[in-house]
Amino acid sequence: MKRCEAMVLSDRLKPLYIQCGREPAELHHKLTRARGGRILDEAGETYHHIYLCREHHDYAHKHVGEDNGLMIRGSVQTVMGVPVYAGPDEYLHEHYGRPA
Repeated sequence: MKRCEAMVLSDRLKPLYIQCGREPAELHHKLTRARGGRILDEAGETYHHIYLCREHHDYAHKHVGEDNGLMIRGSVQTVMGVPVYAGPDEYLHEHYGRPA
């Protein structure tokens, strides 16, 4: 069974962040399927995947515009059969940014 990977502030070891660790956890797309996560899935890319408990999964989708590490800004489209990312994420830009 997967555990929640959301980072939360430790109540004992401040200011240390630790993984939530709750079970069960479900797959969350940090780049939503509607914004191209499905295209990345089809390309075999898992960088945008994280497992979240129900509480953190709900939080991620309710706070889409926040920089909380649970969502990736930008989008992916297919251009001539190739996934192309537009947005600020460095990893996705490096691997799927429009070629120069």
